[in-house]
Amino acid sequence: MTREVEQVLADLEAWAGAVESNTPSFKSSLTAQQMRAVSVRVANQLRDPSQKLHDSGVRFAETAEKADAVMNSIKDQISRVSDQEQRDALKAVVIPADRSTDLNEVANNMAELLDSMTSVEMMSAPLRKSLKPARIGITKIQDAARIVNRWLTDD
Repeated sequence: MTREVEQVLADLEAWAGAVESNTPSFKSSLTAQQMRAVSVRVANQLRDPSQKLHDSGVRFAETAEKADAVMNSIKDQISRVSDQEQRDALKAVVIPADRSTDLNEVANNMAELLDSMTSVEMMSAPLRKSLKPARIGITKIQDAARIVNRWLTDD
């Protein structure tokens, strides 16, 4: 799962960089025709980073779901142990002791990112189409973060 996290972070950073480098292209002084041309050009530049973010986000979520099934099975087996001390010892092995990481914050940041994309997506169909894979990838990152956060908060 570490590999998937590293890949999704790299793809998210690359996508954000592509978005940031193209933001100055949209100036309020552009005519409607110029805006269409700029949006098509920017959409083309965002297509590949958006697709990569989609792919790594989906892989991350799939990996988290598989790990979640394993984690749930382990927790179920631990719950069947009759001795409380043994249960606690097994939980300590399976569940990280440092639960300070709040992945809900990651999910919330992803939600804010999705909200900020809405106005850009409404500008043109080419932009909406090129950003759709990124939107799906970001949603999958949210899903995976919520799954992992559940491991850290459930007892």
